[in-house]
Amino acid sequence: MRVKGAFSFCTTDAMGTYIKAPCPSDYKHELFKITTESNRTVGQGAYLNMELLATKNKFNYTWNYLEAEDYQILCNLQYNVKFFWIQLVDPLNPNGGLKTFHVYGGDLGANAVRIDDETGKTVAWKDVTWNLIER
Repeated sequence: MRVKGAFSFCTTDAMGTYIKAPCPSDYKHELFKITTESNRTVGQGAYLNMELLATKNKFNYTWNYLEAEDYQILCNLQYNVKFFWIQLVDPLNPNGGLKTFHVYGGDLGANAVRIDDETGKTVAWKDVTWNLIER
């Protein structure tokens, strides 16, 4: 089952021209906190000390199968663009609606599934994973 409307990419700015990426097979959202080094007090009434610097989104995508041209779209974003924008349904808004996030690409990985014997070119990929982290 494809995750419709999971995202579209923009390589310039939040209002730029979007590159339509292949619709993922699976999408997982995570929230994580960036904090200062934490420490605990000791004794009666002990508590944790730390400063919350930011809360960020992480978007984990999976494609079960991609043709080489679709995988190349992801590779171009990963290797040629430092930061870019994605637009997707806001995971924190219970009423839905699109939101734009400024992100960078985390690990991108895939398994080659079909290689053309004559050209040596990979023509399809499977088990593609990519995570995008909010800047």
